[in-house]
Amino acid sequence: MFLEGLILPQFTRKRLVSATLHLFEKRKEDKYDIILGRDFLQAIGLDMHYSASHFTWVNISVSMVPSGYWTKEKVRDVTKTWNKPIEESINETHLTEILPAEYKPVDISDVVAKQTHLSPTEQDRLKHVLLDFEDLFKGQCGKYNGDPVSLELIPGS
Repeated sequence: MFLEGLILPQFTRKRLVSATLHLFEKRKEDKYDIILGRDFLQAIGLDMHYSASHFTWVNISVSMVPSGYWTKEKVRDVTKTWNKPIEESINETHLTEILPAEYKPVDISDVVAKQTHLSPTEQDRLKHVLLDFEDLFKGQCGKYNGDPVSLELIPGS
């Protein structure tokens, strides 16, 4: 099937691509949710970095997700954005879903010890500050529960 004006929202909503895609019915034993051919990837300039587990396109990097991540509902939600006029897509005030990353616990003492440019007193102060926010270093993705945040950007930036 030929798709024109395709948006890859995990990267950017400001760039459209057109390409011929080949559809297949996924079976339970299939390892991948979607297979993009080399011809498509080369045509749009998308690079896959397996050693770092991410993709790069138009200077934007996105983490690879585990097999099974793309449910029918998630695919349906993404494809809904493909039919929006480009102006509407560009001017949206929210981001698409942030894709999962691999989080690992961090040893605060180890991090502080590596800050050799700090004096022992400064290292101790840093350690106390980091320990006040110890939950942030447990290696788990959390959820922001504070007030909504608004960022003003310079027009055209």
